[in-house]
Amino acid sequence: MEPEPESHSERTNTTASRNCTLIALSLLALYIICYYFSYYPDYMDEEVFPLFKILLALALIAGSILISRLTRISIWIKGSALGVVALAILPLVCMGNVEVFDVPSHFPSCYLFTAGIVFLAYAVLGKWAGIPLFFLFFEETLRVVCSIYLKVTFNAHVLAAVFGTSRDEAMPFINTKNVAAFIAIVAVISLLLHLLIKALKGERRTRCALFGVLLFGFALFFRYALTPVLLNRPCGLWPISGAKNFTSETLSGLEKNNNLLTLVRSLPSPADQPSHISTLKGGEGAICIVHVGESVRADHLSLNGYEKDTTPWLRSQERLINYPRCISSSPETNKAFIGLLTNARFNVERSPSEEYMPTVGSVMDLFAANGFACSSFVPVPVRLGNPLCGIMLQLTRKSRMESFINGLPLPQVDSILDRVAASGNENLFILANNYGSHIPFHLYEDDKAPFQPTSKTAFVENPDGAPQKAVEVCNAYDNTIYTLDRYIQRLITGLKGKPFIYIYVSDHGDYTGEEGLWNRVEMMESEKYYYTTGCIVPMLVYASPEFEALHPHFSEALQELRRHSGMTVAHEHLFHTLLGLFGISTPYYDATLDLSSPAAEPYTGPQPGGSVKIQDGGWH
Repeated sequence: MEPEPESHSERTNTTASRNCTLIALSLLALYIICYYFSYYPDYMDEEVFPLFKILLALALIAGSILISRLTRISIWIKGSALGVVALAILPLVCMGNVEVFDVPSHFPSCYLFTAGIVFLAYAVLGKWAGIPLFFLFFEETLRVVCSIYLKVTFNAHVLAAVFGTSRDEAMPFINTKNVAAFIAIVAVISLLLHLLIKALKGERRTRCALFGVLLFGFALFFRYALTPVLLNRPCGLWPISGAKNFTSETLSGLEKNNNLLTLVRSLPSPADQPSHISTLKGGEGAICIVHVGESVRADHLSLNGYEKDTTPWLRSQERLINYPRCISSSPETNKAFIGLLTNARFNVERSPSEEYMPTVGSVMDLFAANGFACSSFVPVPVRLGNPLCGIMLQLTRKSRMESFINGLPLPQVDSILDRVAASGNENLFILANNYGSHIPFHLYEDDKAPFQPTSKTAFVENPDGAPQKAVEVCNAYDNTIYTLDRYIQRLITGLKGKPFIYIYVSDHGDYTGEEGLWNRVEMMESEKYYYTTGCIVPMLVYASPEFEALHPHFSEALQELRRHSGMTVAHEHLFHTLLGLFGISTPYYDATLDLSSPAAEPYTGPQPGGSVKIQDGGWH
């Protein structure tokens, strides 16, 4: 049986409905175009534009009502459907927009704007509208949860760090409580959207389009006309404003990581220029180990006067050279590695965005060119999309990746000692890195943890405002530093009798309540980092008697290293100190940055208690 042909009136109604939707969406498009003129003052006078936006809002209200009258399509939604939608939208707004609690007068605009989005999404996509709406509300709710629960504000630097995270860093956050919260958020948003779509199924999509435009108009009028009068500032058009910011921050985070990787790849190798080592001829079995730690603050070492005995073994070592005030070059690991292994330095004449401007690549290239067998032990598995992996591979390209050690740091020592045992009389340059004291401060052995009470999940549960959790977090952090002390003890004891020099320096510090902070993420885009104690990291040097006896220069260099241990140093000293220590001549060497040279000068850039300040966008 063939279906009956559409009547003339049905075809007319269908055409009118389509035209109605097109006109409604055109009104919105016109508004968006005019709104973005605000970014281009040449097109619109700054004093006239606010009034113009109010007129646009009124035009959306009047336009939707006029179209309804011309097409004879009622603009009003059934009471039952409107009631369900109104109630379902309320928790979505409260869950996803923390601003409605901070500034309650923003609630009407956010509520109306959200309702308009729901009606317009249904008008365009019908029953499939729930899919994009789910991702929109889920992303915004997740931002609020992270802001309240973890005290993390999503920005490009934080997202860049997230993109570079590893499994070991992420796993402590995947606990029963967080998984349950994740499932609950997904379930609640899904249920609310299901109720919304179900309630709107009986409504014509053209009616929903008109009603959505009407709500948009009222929301915009409240934002531009009433809110500035009440608060002297407009409110954001949530959730579109939030989603737009999240998208731009995500793209910016990816761009920052890519730009950093591009910078490292573009650097010429220092081995491209002539170089010569004056101290070793090869075959002496000399070992240089550079250990880049993770998130260790200098003031949490008992070696530096901390009240808890976090470094009992180091404290007892007479041969240890301790630099208690080393200024980290960045709160980000990626940048810190560039500051440590290249000739990058914090130039006080440049703005913070230009602080890392190396002119040449990794110091490891020079050691490889002068007879050293280079090896790297890092905890980051090689995988696509991890910028730290790309930067590490570039900076260590002249070395052999021996293994990737995940989990507790101590097993890495055995791998390093195995490499030394297999080297024979080769001269070795070893780069070691591990997660160490990285948040959430969980890399320590429970049965060897001296500081109690402790918790490997307290940080994840947010210690801010919770005294017991704060104690547990601080103890957990100190337990990771105690593990570092055992790491160094095991390594140096295992190298006994060999000619080696061991240099430890942390990439950056962290915060366990200092300066009112509980992690470094809020510092990752702020120049304030260089004026907080979190930027002061430990730098340690230990050389065996056998190393000192290899060449007279080594004894003299170690004396200079010890003589300079009382001055403020920084990451920028390491590149040149390694060259001067081993007597490697190269055009890139700077004696004023060589701590083993009599000409060494202290770091004078931005630092806690320093005189350098920010003025007119630059350091002075």
